[in-house]
Amino acid sequence: MGFLEKLFGLDQVKNPNAKIHQLFKYNLQNVYIDFTFKKVKEETISTKKTILVETFQKKLDYKECNLFSLVELKNRYNIENEIRSVEPEKINSIVFCSENLSDIAVDDLATFINSIYQYYEGPDTFNEGMFTSEEKDLFLSSKYFPGRWWQWKDYPRKLDIRIETNTTRLEAEISLGLQDKF
Repeated sequence: MGFLEKLFGLDQVKNPNAKIHQLFKYNLQNVYIDFTFKKVKEETISTKKTILVETFQKKLDYKECNLFSLVELKNRYNIENEIRSVEPEKINSIVFCSENLSDIAVDDLATFINSIYQYYEGPDTFNEGMFTSEEKDLFLSSKYFPGRWWQWKDYPRKLDIRIETNTTRLEAEISLGLQDKF
């Protein structure tokens, strides 16, 4: 296994030349907020420290992975000791969103989940694997998907991805803790 494969955490995927950005048309390697994004939300979250989360959104002119028509960029700041900025290195995550759950074709959702599963060569952090027939039935009957979450604490150069539905839309959030994870 080569140095770059180990450095970028690619030693854990079936195809060591594969990168997560290859699953998306949207350019994940050059993520920044420009004039096409609109600030849609600002919220303060208090845990051990006070975090300000700013969300910027734009409508895509295509459906990413046949599922997502919106892209959101999220900046998170520890407002007790960080200066607010919209510099590219401050973008913490990118979220692909559907506008409406009724627009989601269950086969496209299954293809997306199975592609992520194959990319990471296995189940998510909670040992959930390929999209199941039970999940298909659940989504068809109630527009609910229990979700997946691949977290890589032991592989800091691999991107975490969380996929879930809320009451109105499907979301796939990719954590961009390090821009060089690509």
